[in-house]
Amino acid sequence: MKKNYKFECNKLVRDGTIERSEKLDYKMDYIFLDGNSYLDALREKLIEEVNEIYDAKTKDEIRSEIADLLECIYAFAKKNGLTHEEIQKERVARKKLRGGFEKGVYCKTFTAEEGSPMFKYFCENEKKYPRKLIN
Repeated sequence: MKKNYKFECNKLVRDGTIERSEKLDYKMDYIFLDGNSYLDALREKLIEEVNEIYDAKTKDEIRSEIADLLECIYAFAKKNGLTHEEIQKERVARKKLRGGFEKGVYCKTFTAEEGSPMFKYFCENEKKYPRKLIN
């Protein structure tokens, strides 16, 4: 007689996974999340999918992982009362205002004068922008 093994998952999975498990003959222990627990699981899933894109090597893997990330983004947006159209409109507006990411611009440092609006912004976000005094 073959032994059965349980494998820990503890993460948000696609809605069709229940039916898929029945077709592929494996058992799934699951619950349905809502409210903050659902939003927290979506946040964790977003991070997981970004890491999977980072690890993807082939064009097919990259395409698949980007599709998964977009699915998570759309679910997160919907749960927060946002539509695809609103997000697309915001994306286009931000690109028009600040540009995209096509040129590969990599900023090493910013220099801002003490008291300026950007100095205040960088200081308020010091985890993202650690400060060094240069003069």
